[in-house]
Amino acid sequence: MDKDNSSKKALFFRELLNPRRLIDRPAIDKTLFLAYASMSAPAIYTLAIGFGFLQQLSNQSPNILNPHYAILFLGICLSHIAVLRFVIVRGKRLRKSTDRSELLWYIVSLSWILSMLSTTFLAGSHFADGILMLVIGFTLSLPLQRFHSIMAALWASLAYFSILSIVDLRGIFSSGQLFTNTPYMSGEPWKPWLYARVSLGFGTFFLAYIASQTIASWQVRENEFKRLSTTDGLTLLSNRSHFLQRSALAFNQVNRRSDALACMALDLDHFKKINDTYGHHAGDKVLIAVAEILKQNARENDEVSRLGGEEFGIFMPTTTLDVAAQVATRIRERLEEKRIEVDGQTLHITASIGVACYPDVDIHGIEDLLKKADMALYEAKRCGRNKVVVAGEYDFSQFKSA
Repeated sequence: MDKDNSSKKALFFRELLNPRRLIDRPAIDKTLFLAYASMSAPAIYTLAIGFGFLQQLSNQSPNILNPHYAILFLGICLSHIAVLRFVIVRGKRLRKSTDRSELLWYIVSLSWILSMLSTTFLAGSHFADGILMLVIGFTLSLPLQRFHSIMAALWASLAYFSILSIVDLRGIFSSGQLFTNTPYMSGEPWKPWLYARVSLGFGTFFLAYIASQTIASWQVRENEFKRLSTTDGLTLLSNRSHFLQRSALAFNQVNRRSDALACMALDLDHFKKINDTYGHHAGDKVLIAVAEILKQNARENDEVSRLGGEEFGIFMPTTTLDVAAQVATRIRERLEEKRIEVDGQTLHITASIGVACYPDVDIHGIEDLLKKADMALYEAKRCGRNKVVVAGEYDFSQFKSA
């Protein structure tokens, strides 16, 4: 039983200290990680000041520490450790339940703020070490906690730092009271304090590494979410919302004196019959094949999108009417030539395509351009399908492709 518990604890710590996976851990695990990481600074300070204080009491070192403030310093560090210990014990229990852990995060963050600013204030280094510790803490927490929680902790730290600064600058209580003399002995740094600073320095690099890895993982995840939000899952083309957003942006940026824009609306003919006859898996295979043909025959800067169902759209910046008609005709021909094998059956597909172009007296925005392309598409359907129709023009089915 003890062996099982030990292996579970080892696995927990390995997962907890994996910076790339930490971002995807439950909220309580992120809080536990921050609690463990926060314990390093007060533990190092306690060992250093405690050891130095004991040496001073036994007359093994000169009186560098102010006894009263050394006790206060140790009390702050030990209280911080006790609070973090409570958070860890409570957090491990919450891992087995569905209760929220946000309160524990606030306890971790506020105890870190109070402890780091108070101890560095007593040591006279709150303007440097104190701020550095806060920055490391916020950087490490940023990808692991909610934004409003981070901001609440930030305002709390600013308020406490302001209070300490006012108290110090007005002479109400001067900083640096921990030391009766500068922490040097015969021109040499006082060893306990030197070792504490060196340990915290290396620890800071480690926490900075963890922070950089979690932020990098956060960015990867955000990029993936962005890709999923703008991409059709089946065809991997852009989806309707991204198509409309990109088209509207391009239309608003166009030079209305010389630039031209074109939009193509494409709808597969009798697609419902394919689904009804051969099944939806056959329809999916057809959509994927169509998407490949569209990508292969569209130009590099064209935005190819699945607008919904069997309807596709292509937004074509800096494109004249003739060029758009040529591209549409080429796509129609490639689709007509395509043969798709599904369950031993060969499927033939055709498409009706509507093309609209700007500038046009009736087009004043991207909505007008899309509407005209749809009207041309409906006209292609009405005229017998498998046709290319340009808005305001004629049937371009016999148009020579580029």
